[in-house]
Amino acid sequence: MSQLRRSISLILLTIAIPFILVALFVFTASAASRRSDEAGHQAQSFIDSGSTNTVAEMAVAMDELAQVQILAAGQTTLTVTILSSPNAIYHKSKPGPNAFVVQALVTNTGSTTATNVNITLDYNEDPLNNWELLSGEDPDRNTTEIAPGVGVHNYWFATYPTSTAALIFPHTYTVTAQADNATLVSTSDNFYGNPSPGATVQAENALGTGNNSTLQATSDIALGVAFTVSVNYDISPGADSLIFSPVGNTDFSANSYRMIASSVRLLSNSDSWDYTDQLYIPSVPPGVNKAEARYIFIAVAPTDTRLCAYMAVDSTTNIKYDGNYCDIDLDTVIVITGSTDISFTKQASDLQVQQNETLTYTLDYANNGDLAANLVFQTLMTYLAYFYTDIYGLEANHAFAIILSVGLVAAFGFNPIIGAIADRTSSKWGKFRPWILYTAVPLGVMALLAFSTPDFEYKGKVIYAVVTYTLLLLLYAANNLPYSALSGVITGDMGERNSMSSYRFVAVMFAQFFVQVFMLPIIESAGGGDKAVGVLLISSTKAK
Repeated sequence: MSQLRRSISLILLTIAIPFILVALFVFTASAASRRSDEAGHQAQSFIDSGSTNTVAEMAVAMDELAQVQILAAGQTTLTVTILSSPNAIYHKSKPGPNAFVVQALVTNTGSTTATNVNITLDYNEDPLNNWELLSGEDPDRNTTEIAPGVGVHNYWFATYPTSTAALIFPHTYTVTAQADNATLVSTSDNFYGNPSPGATVQAENALGTGNNSTLQATSDIALGVAFTVSVNYDISPGADSLIFSPVGNTDFSANSYRMIASSVRLLSNSDSWDYTDQLYIPSVPPGVNKAEARYIFIAVAPTDTRLCAYMAVDSTTNIKYDGNYCDIDLDTVIVITGSTDISFTKQASDLQVQQNETLTYTLDYANNGDLAANLVFQTLMTYLAYFYTDIYGLEANHAFAIILSVGLVAAFGFNPIIGAIADRTSSKWGKFRPWILYTAVPLGVMALLAFSTPDFEYKGKVIYAVVTYTLLLLLYAANNLPYSALSGVITGDMGERNSMSSYRFVAVMFAQFFVQVFMLPIIESAGGGDKAVGVLLISSTKAK
């Protein structure tokens, strides 16, 4: 019994941690607001009472009130730094890259947290010359807050000219940032130097004949949360600078997948150099012969698309990029299937894999559950991120943080603890049946609440999402883990266990098919075009 009490205490503590953090944040913000209000009222009362006898005293009082108002707003300062490559490369005589990464770093250089930060890319679009954002790309990025001394990297994908009329096309774009408590700042200057006076970038002709080639392209995808694209390159000698991009193809679905982070590792035979959130390397260390690029995306909506990543090498004589760029036969195209929840690895070309490197990879797909549980599980995996960002209105980075952090708590907290408690349960209904019986209705109710859209302020929405998603995963574990263990106590015959599991997995496949094919059309139809209403109606139907 004492062991059971310890297990229950541990799971309650795990649940309490996110609530304690949220409560501390809200209390601190409220206390600061009260102090600012009191100071403001004192200054305002001094002015209203007529206690000021001279114009000078009135001016001092007004200045004090203005300082209090600034303090109440928590004024801070933002800076914007454009970190994109100053060169966008193209091939004038054959298909090559036609998209590149626009990157900007927004840093809070003040002493107060910047709140409700808006970052906007004004790409100064020129459709006639193909200076445009990639189709579906949103020029705005929003961040709830940036702490003092912290920088936030932002990525966009844009196109550029590929005409043969000239070799170099200069262009100017601007990135601006502002917050509730920070004035607007902007820049059009490239951190690495403007390629020509007043220009942020220039399109420059490159050769697709370099011997730098893609060695391996992999993509581990967890749809609805995030996925990482990794591309390894062989680099020929003489490289002065390097340009990396996960997207060179203009048919990439920028409205469905948003890049949130990147890293590059350069390697020589004896050393390595790491670059975090830096896709333009202006000076290549000597002896570098390989590069590993990693790009992290968040999946905003389930869409089928593809990635044609590339690396360009700038030397003293010319610019070259991968001669095998975007070649499906050579496995340099990464296909993303947005309609399924899978994890896969694309194997490298036999001709390009070096000695002792792995030639093949294992494709694994595993799922446990039944029809009812998988209607909830598949909806979470496939549509939760889409629901949070496109319907409920959360920012992509907050949705990613909620889903990742709560998922980790469930995986390493809820699941083992509930499994241990359930295995020690003793009742007249057995070990596992009480868990299924008593959690079924709460699980349905929480599934409804998790996909509801209450009209809270933004902070309230974040708190609501954390609370409902945490409780939903807790109830899901309490219901589904004991259910999955039932076959082990119903019969000791392996044939009978396998037979029961077969029926369950048929139901799993049906749930996957139903959610991934019919969910969005049903939501749009049920809501009469209003997706929030449609989600609420469908969720309430599931809960019944």
